[in-house]
Amino acid sequence: MRIAHSFLTIMPEKILPEAFVARIKGQRPDDADDFLRAISGDPWLSIRTNPFKPQESHLPVAMGDAVPWCSDGNYLNDRPLFTLIPQFHGGAFYVQEASSMSLSVALSVVTPLLPPHPTCLDLCAAPGGKATLLLSRIGQQGIVVANEVVRQRAWILRENIAKWGAPSAIVTNKKPDEIAASGVTFDLITVDAPCSGEGMFRKDQTAIDEWSPKAAADCATRQREILTSIWPALKTGGFLIYSTCTYNPDENERNVEWMVNELGAEIIKLHIPEGFGIETLQTSTGEAYAFYPHKVKGEGLFICLLRKVEDTIPQRPDTKKKGLQRIEIKESKQGTEYTNGLKVYLKGDELIGLPATLASAMTELTKALSPLMAGVPIGTVLKKNGTSVFTPAPELPLSAAFKSGSIPEVNLPEQQALKFLHGDSDLLLPDDAPDGWLVISHEGLRLGLVKVIGKRLNNYYPKEWRIKMNINR
Repeated sequence: MRIAHSFLTIMPEKILPEAFVARIKGQRPDDADDFLRAISGDPWLSIRTNPFKPQESHLPVAMGDAVPWCSDGNYLNDRPLFTLIPQFHGGAFYVQEASSMSLSVALSVVTPLLPPHPTCLDLCAAPGGKATLLLSRIGQQGIVVANEVVRQRAWILRENIAKWGAPSAIVTNKKPDEIAASGVTFDLITVDAPCSGEGMFRKDQTAIDEWSPKAAADCATRQREILTSIWPALKTGGFLIYSTCTYNPDENERNVEWMVNELGAEIIKLHIPEGFGIETLQTSTGEAYAFYPHKVKGEGLFICLLRKVEDTIPQRPDTKKKGLQRIEIKESKQGTEYTNGLKVYLKGDELIGLPATLASAMTELTKALSPLMAGVPIGTVLKKNGTSVFTPAPELPLSAAFKSGSIPEVNLPEQQALKFLHGDSDLLLPDDAPDGWLVISHEGLRLGLVKVIGKRLNNYYPKEWRIKMNINR
């Protein structure tokens, strides 16, 4: 049941909760009017390009200024219809709010302090913005486990991670205490905690409608429960990046102070260049950082980097009580011709590829966490009439580890590419296109698979990924 509360009009475009306005005026007496006025303005739109994908593909979007705190982020000058851009579906870029790209700032400090092949966990990862950014920064050297507790959102996360194409990703659907109970530990954990969403007020009316003082207080309690549950999975000496998209001190400053005082953390200072507009918040235990709508080209966000200096929660949940089961995978010689730099493993009837330099650690994580996706899905091997039949996975050609030429490739113009992404089978292929499996691409960016048998074409783009709207413009 939604809790009723009174409202105060700030500008005609936005009606904000009166209790929120009163708190902001107490929280920021010097510039509260500017702050509240900015919330009633138009939100900024930004994207982040993918270093794992070919950059020669022209992005049909109106690029604006660079996002100052993220080297591969750009603001857009107008809002395109992303659904009808093939490069969006191929993972050439990710639509991410600029303030959320501040993870780059924290990673610039923490990455040099991590071991050569770090194991990282993005605990609250859906839909994938921070996880794909994490993969862009350390995915060549380290492992990123992207986790989402809500099952439906976890499948959306899996789709976005697969399209990003980094082979060192693992996608899981676990509760924090289940991850801790598994016995795996991480060098870095990012917790973009579920919050009261005040930082989204400018762009999301639902965030305003669902806000109440009680909901915000409940969020602060829930965040501490999440942090307590996952803390045993962070190695002593490891790092945790805590963030929210809210302005509430109870969910922000008070929570990082609690982590220092109760969990055995210390706050690590970030290096914020002058002119970014990011505000430093002095807590009783160190510095945290905030993005405010009247100071940056972005939405509201709080971020703090912490290190685990001692383990005040040594007890892990009982794995047996949680019903966790280790799965078995074994190395395979099949499917190796389709990828570069991977070891191939058989998990049931599925072939998966794991980066050779990270394979040992990734196999242990896969066995312990029973993921929705591990590494690169290569395909399935089934017995038919006594013969092993290989069917490539739709995710295979989207991976940066896919071996060019291992499956013939057909480059389609934009409208035909959209027909493929729509799930259509009446595609106009070149006359010399061979029978069998084909990779469909657009401007050098691989999108997925079809199979041609004589005059028949079967479209293997996953049904749940397909464009649902009318593609004829």
